[in-house]
Amino acid sequence: MIYIGIDISKLTFDAAYILNSRTIHKQFSNNLKGFGEFSLWVNKSKKEVYTCLEATGIYSFDLAQYLSQQKVNVMVVNPIITHAFFKMELNRNKTDKADAQLIARYCEHVVLTGDYKKRSYQPKGADYEAIQRLVTRCDQLEKSKTQENNRLEASVNKQTSRSIKRLQKAIDKEIVRIKKTIADIVKNNQSLSQQVDLLVSINGIGERTAWSILAYIGDIR
Repeated sequence: MIYIGIDISKLTFDAAYILNSRTIHKQFSNNLKGFGEFSLWVNKSKKEVYTCLEATGIYSFDLAQYLSQQKVNVMVVNPIITHAFFKMELNRNKTDKADAQLIARYCEHVVLTGDYKKRSYQPKGADYEAIQRLVTRCDQLEKSKTQENNRLEASVNKQTSRSIKRLQKAIDKEIVRIKKTIADIVKNNQSLSQQVDLLVSINGIGERTAWSILAYIGDIR
């Protein structure tokens, strides 16, 4: 068996495993081409493979989905858990390669303790996937809106200010459109609708937060 740790970012991901006290490491593009190259690299070992990557929102989602479809053992873990494990390892070498090695060690630890199967990644349904992507897009637009607000405050030119205001209106309309799309998906999915109702019954959790929880956790039952 080999235990592969994956440290993922927006454009690339680093994969590493330890074989005969030697670290094998390689970097891949975080896209379909890179996923295919990673599969070929993994298959060269001719051994049973266990992979582990941190949950980094949309950056880790596509790779986890791909590996699951390829019937590769994959586990997606909360970075809080791996960081706690890193502290136990007392490793201060902070690089992508080092992180991938530590994630590989964590992967081995979970397999050897018999917890891997129950923690393994389970693909979400199409509606959950749609909500995740739409929630992510909504977050991006809200960040863009904040940036435009800051630019408007700093603007001293009328034409520039008008341009910013036009863009702000367009962003607002798109955010409303996306939220309506999410609401429609939830409304037409009985399971999602019930879970949103349960979540918003908790003090301090609104509909928007409930969507985010479901987007990144999946079925909470």
